[in-house]
Parts: sequence; C-alpha cells; structure tokens
Amino acid sequence: ARSLHSSAYAREQITASYLAQDAVEVVRNLRDDNSLAGADWLRFISKCLNQSCIVNSDVRGEKSLAVCSTLPCDGLLYNESSQLYTYDIGTPSSFVRELTVREVKPTEVEVVSTVSWSVGLLSRSISITNYLHDWK
Repeated sequence: ARSLHSSAYAREQITASYLAQDAVEVVRNLRDDNSLAGADWLRFISKCLNQSCIVNSDVRGEKSLAVCSTLPCDGLLYNESSQLYTYDIGTPSSFVRELTVREVKPTEVEVVSTVSWSVGLLSRSISITNYLHDWK
C-alpha cells in the first residue's frame, strides 16, 4: 500500500512539474515571438504583471494568458483524447495552475508558475521561478 501511495505521489509531482514548466515556456515563447516581430517584448504578458493568470494551451496548439476571474484560479481540465491539460474541454483534474509576472527592472521580469493539487485531505504544490530579459 505504501509503494502504491508513493508511486501515485511521484506521478502527480511529475505531472505538476511539467505543467509548471509548460507555463514558463509559454511566456518565454510569447516574449520571443514579440521580440522577433518587433513588438513590445511584454505584449500579451503585461496583463499578468502582479496578477494571477492562467496559461491555456488548446488542442490546436494555440497558447494564451488570461487574468484569473476568481482566486484561486480555475482548475485545469484533462482532455483524454489529446492527453492535454486545458481550460477548454475535458474532465476536471486536481491540478490548479497560476502564473504571476513581476517586473524586476524595465528589461527584466520574474515569472513564477505554481501548480497545486489535492489528494484526499493533503494539499501539495510546486513552483518554478524563471527570469526573462528583453534580449532585443
């Protein structure tokens, strides 16, 4: 029984870690696309400055940021056919992902992605922090 519990916890922790890293990669990708297009490097990202946001990746590969309508942010849905966690379609999962962006200086932001989940009465979370720069 203890091995099964440990195995389930490891699977959940790995999934949470990937979900947290995915959110940071979406922000990094948006920053890069903005810079390559000659736009403001924080376009689409600045809405998350000092706010809790969701990061959505849909089945078409579209990625977007949106300010959470409630706190805590809505939980992710798991789409069995695409095997993706999104906010569009799927069954409710135990994972909640929040992203915040904080300006460190005019050319640098701190991006914090936190994924939390509950198993029974236990609540767990994992956070990833990354610093992005205006590299242009």
